[in-house]
Amino acid sequence: DILLTGANSLPVIPGWSIQAAINAAMPGETVSVAPGTYHESIILKSGVNVIGSGFNSTFLEGIRSNSVVTAENVTNSQFEGFQITGCGTNSYDSGVFIWGGNLMVNNNRILGNSNGIWIVAGSSAIVRNNIVQGNGNPPGSGNSYGILCDNASPLIANNLVISNRTVGLRFNRSIASGAQVINNTIVGNQPYGILCETDSTPMIKNNIVVGNGTGIAAYNLPPTTSFNDVWNNSDANYAGSAA
Repeated sequence: DILLTGANSLPVIPGWSIQAAINAAMPGETVSVAPGTYHESIILKSGVNVIGSGFNSTFLEGIRSNSVVTAENVTNSQFEGFQITGCGTNSYDSGVFIWGGNLMVNNNRILGNSNGIWIVAGSSAIVRNNIVQGNGNPPGSGNSYGILCDNASPLIANNLVISNRTVGLRFNRSIASGAQVINNTIVGNQPYGILCETDSTPMIKNNIVVGNGTGIAAYNLPPTTSFNDVWNNSDANYAGSAA
């Protein structure tokens, strides 16, 4: 059972269900998750924060089917403090899948999924202070991403995006022109650190982009870039209209 111990807190300990606590929570309440390993995939809810005890101690391991964390039109909510692994292998399956809404994803490690974070459908999510690492399907299994912004306009700030296959950050379609990419460190992604396609022109500012295949590439309109440190990328620092 999940016990309400305060006006704004639903605690969860190992062996209990995070999803059950989310379902029981009312808008304005927080599901507080104790250190431990939780074997489930969860669906977030508007107005309910889900806060782990830190990604070094709170492990959310999905059931290898669908996305580990799903947020469909979720507003006024924060998801924080987890290591997230174990999504499925279909094209949309991700550590965190955000459809619409304005979810804040903060201080997580998203590790070894098919895709790290997938943001679609006009979402204005805030993605900050996360480690997005080692996500991507094996070679020959189709494209996969550290962070994909498809027809959405999130703020992506202060993240470490490292060693993802096949793209660190990808922006696609015109609404993604409202995306902001600020103060991120983007290292070791193959073959692209940042890729902009199909009329997307995000603002890319104050990022470190190093050791990728191509640093920043755009294959339609040029993104707005300023004050980035782009160097030592093996194929090119800039490509296409980003050059």
